[in-house]
Amino acid sequence: MKNEYAVTWKLYCSWTLERMLSGKNLLFRLFWFLASGWFLGMAVRNGGQVIPFVLFVLCLYLAFFRDIRKAKKSYDAMVDDHGYAWLRRIELMKDEISITDGITTRSYRYSDILNALERKDHFLLELKGRKYVRLYKSGFIDCTADECWEYVAYKMDEAAK
Repeated sequence: MKNEYAVTWKLYCSWTLERMLSGKNLLFRLFWFLASGWFLGMAVRNGGQVIPFVLFVLCLYLAFFRDIRKAKKSYDAMVDDHGYAWLRRIELMKDEISITDGITTRSYRYSDILNALERKDHFLLELKGRKYVRLYKSGFIDCTADECWEYVAYKMDEAAK
């Protein structure tokens, strides 16, 4: 069973935004946003002092722009290795999951899967070590999305035994 899709900056950025707006990452964003508001209030109340304004800008950066900047740097490194809009191929084989990005291949065992989630347009396999594998429903080549989902569930049950 194969799943293929092109990784573009738009797709890579959507992965970053999804991660930024979920779980404890969202709480950190909220904290830095509230801190930035507090520092802005301090800057206005103290007659436009520089230090609270600099802290306001730093908090905004930590709340929103740091992760996007890191994602852009990471994406640029991947582009250097694979070129723009490289093809990601995920193969669900008998004993492992093989992920190929351009010329780089990684493999994971089915026992490495901690959780499997179904989203609107993709499946998300959570692996050990805070890694994720996305299988887009529109990207299946030799099977349907439902067949793949059943196969992954079967392999996860088999690996758990």
